[in-house]
Amino acid sequence: MIFRKAEPLLFEHVPKCAGTSVSHYLKQNYNAEEIFELNGGRPSESIAAFQRYSEADRTRFRLILGHGAHQLWSLVSPLTIGMTILRNPVDRIVSHYYFVLASPKHYLHEQVVTRRMSLSDYATSGISGELRNNYVCRFLQITPEEAEREPDSSVENAYSRLKAQYAVIGILEQLNQTMNTVRRIARLRGRWKNEQRNVNKRRRLKDEITSDERTVISEINALDVRLYERIAADLEHQSLQLGS
Repeated sequence: MIFRKAEPLLFEHVPKCAGTSVSHYLKQNYNAEEIFELNGGRPSESIAAFQRYSEADRTRFRLILGHGAHQLWSLVSPLTIGMTILRNPVDRIVSHYYFVLASPKHYLHEQVVTRRMSLSDYATSGISGELRNNYVCRFLQITPEEAEREPDSSVENAYSRLKAQYAVIGILEQLNQTMNTVRRIARLRGRWKNEQRNVNKRRRLKDEITSDERTVISEINALDVRLYERIAADLEHQSLQLGS
């Protein structure tokens, strides 16, 4: 039996959106020499390295993944399939906070511990761009200040950019469905199994945080909440159409 090779794929790994588990699975479907993975701690260096490759060398990579892979769209093959996964923004920040607390090597750990930050302190601290409307800013490559200057157009532009560049936009709450869609579209041979890597079992769940904490996180990530809800509504509509 002859198996067709997996299609070229670009995976934008948004922090704390199941990217570690998804990346592990995706890499099993490609040969090592076909994979370009950005350095999570130094994405800008990885992006610069990719830019230095010749066009022929760049197109030999069939799986491009990591934090910041989104910035490489202009350099990859036009046949490349895009995928990314979002998560309820409140839950993402909660997960982010507890992950940093439990990870002494994380670049934010020392600041959080030394300053004894609470969850609300962390969400409003501004110590990382990952904590304030990161979805909108990530996909538009703009600052939070720029995004919030014209919030309606920022959300609309981020939504349009996602829909134009990504064939698969999933949400963590429907991860299995998302990965089955990726398998089909990209012709991946390996079976998806949610192994839940990089999970902090000591963290509080989204439903366990206080209403005040939820309000603070939602307000600082208001644009991301709107973008996420729009993507989730699209997926719900698609599900209803398939079921009708």
